[in-house]
Amino acid sequence: MDQYRLEVVTVPAQAWLSVSYAANEQTVAEQAEAAVSFVFTLAAEIGVAVSGHPLTQFSDRVGPEFMAATGFPIVELVDLNLFPLAKMAGRCGSAGFGPLEQGWLMTGRAITTLHRGPYSELDVAHRTLRAWGRDNDFVFRGGPREIYLTDPLMATDPRQLQTRLYQPID
Repeated sequence: MDQYRLEVVTVPAQAWLSVSYAANEQTVAEQAEAAVSFVFTLAAEIGVAVSGHPLTQFSDRVGPEFMAATGFPIVELVDLNLFPLAKMAGRCGSAGFGPLEQGWLMTGRAITTLHRGPYSELDVAHRTLRAWGRDNDFVFRGGPREIYLTDPLMATDPRQLQTRLYQPID
């Protein structure tokens, strides 16, 4: 717990483009990595400008299985009906993802911390964040979010990876 500095912040609203998938602790890192590449490629193909680091928004990660959505913040919402989504929906399904979607990330207060190290150790950061929240009588509102601040292709050592975690609270 000493490796994590936890604080309460207000997270602003953010439009984003993503795909969803069912995951578990053993598969989520690989799935999120594949989803980042997939969404980035689709965004470029349809001309949607991404505006920040890739991220994953989770449903509540209480059990061994959970839903996740991975994508990118975008400059603005666009009319996806203008694009050949039927063709894209098939590509999404073939890649193991739900359809390409856009929407707004949850806004409001959240507990946050910075995880430094491999993605395989993110579960420790999530448990620490939730334990601190419970110990300080916060009520959780929805699942956590991970923002990947370091490009894993650029990090020569997994210990160089940095991931910002947010857990929404009331």
